[in-house]
Amino acid sequence: MTIGVLTAGRAQIAGDGVTDRVDLDFQFIDQNNLEVIHVDGNGNRTEWIYGLSPGAWSYTGGDFETGTVHFTAADLQGGEQLIVSLTSSYNQPYAFDGGEIDPAVIEKALDRSAIDMQSVANRALFEKDGVYDVSGTPVTGLPDPGDPEDAVNKRTLDAVTPTLDGLAASAAASAAEAASYAAQADTALSDTADEAAAAKTEADRAAILAAGMDAYRDAFQTYGYLADWGTITEAPGDILDYGDITT
Repeated sequence: MTIGVLTAGRAQIAGDGVTDRVDLDFQFIDQNNLEVIHVDGNGNRTEWIYGLSPGAWSYTGGDFETGTVHFTAADLQGGEQLIVSLTSSYNQPYAFDGGEIDPAVIEKALDRSAIDMQSVANRALFEKDGVYDVSGTPVTGLPDPGDPEDAVNKRTLDAVTPTLDGLAASAAASAAEAASYAAQADTALSDTADEAAAAKTEADRAAILAAGMDAYRDAFQTYGYLADWGTITEAPGDILDYGDITT
């Protein structure tokens, strides 16, 4: 037997409008062993039919060997994908009806059985490095989850999405409100700082004026013009006459 049973029977490429081939690293017999699926930018899957548009795909190689799928490059644009998978009709055309057993016939029969097994594996979960990888193949028919570790289907996700959206909107509103309060606090702190600075400026000016008044008083008392500073009774800002500042 020349075909390994557990060889992956799948190839996938991304479109660019230029690439026109998919090289297959698995062995197959003919076009009946190949399923060519086009995936558009929205994830919609369409099977391309052998020799027909779109794709108009053909192949080289095969006959129990690896090969290449060729297609129309313009039918696979950027953001799209092409998946080529091994498939089978699961029939066995080789018979052993008496006579001498031909080793070549036996080998081809076993190879066809290996291709059948690979095709089944492509449609089942395949374990790789301790995890199950479906390689982009849709998984359908999941029941609604019941236990914490059950897989979630789209129906369940759609049902809880409005609640999740509401929680997200509420969290966003709370965050916006908190940001508003923080901005108001910053403004209040800024205003308080400005008021404190203005008060300090006034206090500094008052201190300078007081120092100046003290200097004037000392000068008047020194020259004998004023025996008792406290006898000046005019209100602040009034003009003092000579009599006001003499003894």
